[in-house]
Amino acid sequence: HEFYFGARQDFAEVGAIRGEAMAILRLAYLDAIASKWNLASHGYQEARHRVAETGDRLNFMTATMGKCWTSLQIGEWSEDLIGKIEATSRVAKDNDAIAYGISWGLAFAYAGRDALDNNEDVIIALRAARLAHTIFALFNTPEQQEIILRAFGGQDIMETLYGDLIPGLADIGDWEQIFAVANNLNNSNLETLSLNEIAAYLPQGVLLLAYLILEQHLVAWGITSEGLVGQYNLDQFDTQPFNSSLFIAHALEWIDEVSGGIVDSTSSAALVQSLLEPFDAQIAAANHLLIVPFTEEFKLFPFNALPWQYQPLGKQKTISYLPSPSLLNKIPSLDPTTKGALVVGNPDFVYMENVQPRNREFINSLPVKRIEAELIADLYQVKSLIGIEATKEAVMAEIARTPKIIHLATGGYFQTNNSILGVPLAEGKSLSSEDFISLKLKADLVILSAGYREQSHLRGHSLTELAQSIIQAGARAVCVNLWSADDLATAIIMQLLHKGLLAGESPAQALWEAQQQLCQITVQQALDFCQVAQAKIPWQKEADRADRAIFTKYMGELMAFGGDYPRAAEAYAVAINILNSVGRSSEAETLQSEQRRYKLLAVHSNSFNPEQLIFNSPEYWVPFVIIGDWH
Repeated sequence: HEFYFGARQDFAEVGAIRGEAMAILRLAYLDAIASKWNLASHGYQEARHRVAETGDRLNFMTATMGKCWTSLQIGEWSEDLIGKIEATSRVAKDNDAIAYGISWGLAFAYAGRDALDNNEDVIIALRAARLAHTIFALFNTPEQQEIILRAFGGQDIMETLYGDLIPGLADIGDWEQIFAVANNLNNSNLETLSLNEIAAYLPQGVLLLAYLILEQHLVAWGITSEGLVGQYNLDQFDTQPFNSSLFIAHALEWIDEVSGGIVDSTSSAALVQSLLEPFDAQIAAANHLLIVPFTEEFKLFPFNALPWQYQPLGKQKTISYLPSPSLLNKIPSLDPTTKGALVVGNPDFVYMENVQPRNREFINSLPVKRIEAELIADLYQVKSLIGIEATKEAVMAEIARTPKIIHLATGGYFQTNNSILGVPLAEGKSLSSEDFISLKLKADLVILSAGYREQSHLRGHSLTELAQSIIQAGARAVCVNLWSADDLATAIIMQLLHKGLLAGESPAQALWEAQQQLCQITVQQALDFCQVAQAKIPWQKEADRADRAIFTKYMGELMAFGGDYPRAAEAYAVAINILNSVGRSSEAETLQSEQRRYKLLAVHSNSFNPEQLIFNSPEYWVPFVIIGDWH
């Protein structure tokens, strides 16, 4: 310390400004590591002024960062510090001082961890975390993020730091800051909105429920137009200490049960107790629920299937989702110039692009998607893009005409490891997230009606990422199905949804009414739908006749569901004969065992019940959800 103090005096006497500035900088550093924070803060401030005279940008950044660091320690906090850190880090980035900039982010992150580990003020830890987050957000290329991860042994330091902060913030009741932390954990690149700003965007009667799953806690908020109306920090689940892995595993197991047609109130009881019961009064008072799940594994959790007051929640309230609350101020206003609809159905020659021809696996067509698209196109009096017509060029050209509604009825998504690569189109092409963003959409609603074609269920975060890119591209809302619902039920509910939209209903209201109507569809009504659909398929081509056979099979299934096994067996026999005649013998063979079963049941067949409800189980209507604007 004496050496640098003497050096400072010597440099000052001879007018060596740069030398004097460097000596002051070293003195400030020595005071800081000795925890003489007031002296260090004053020293760094003086160093900033002296270094600025020399034009030395790197050491000016060092003095600025040091001033912020010491200000943090002595409580000289102001929001201006965030701006200074961001500006200084940007200079480092622009001058390729990547390691230098990241090192300061690490310093602030460690300062936050140290404050928590030493049981110091949680507010100091929060401020350090905000400064670190500000720096790391600028160094966001994959290579730079890899450097940050390696510095912490592969651990996401910010996720750990924020996760450790939340219980402390909950203890002091600072739910505004917890919400800001949750936004940061959500890794959103969008501007963060405060609780009051979010409340200002919510119409009366809307309840926003936000959930954040941490390793040992479940944190939730309830927000209305009046502000924060409820919050809780749960550390128990199903009578045991809360564990995020066990909670998510329980939730995913319940989703698999619902999608498989198993309705078991026992398995849902603990979920209801954790997710809904703390907000019972607020839910009862609301007309619409807006769900914001901050945690990736919990995106698009089917809240509508949870039992609430003895019925599925989705039968009592309209529900929609937002990937991030910050999207509330990003959803565009209604555009009066949009009109009509773009309807795409069952693209042909679908295979993964950039795969060698000998390794390509063509995905079989789904005839129901073709009929779904044609019936919806009839409602809007437009021509649909079907089969080989559904090329990427044709679809993008139609989107450029700014349709009000976009409906993509396909056999699923190109995906890898449960991540979506794109919506498949004809000739090995697809619409990726990047494609959607480049299109500058103006649609009120984009509907992704996917059949999944025996692929594994996509977890919600993959669909959310695609939906968020569509919303950021300019669409107001997106409708998706969380799993591969019954093809016939999907075609019917989609037609009901569009009828509601054409009647002027909002996306959420139109979907809710379509779901209620689907639950009341009888066997006879479903048979009538199949007959209308089959009449739209010509006889001339073998592929068309095979599609007609599929609808004949559907009618057989419906007759069996209504108890008419003799006619079910006859319908299957017709379908088998058609499939054999067009060279689809393998498909015909798969129907034969079911036909034999129907023949056996026909011996003891009861009378046909055409009024039997067929799609009232949650597996048929629950998977369809609205993401984005609901009103």
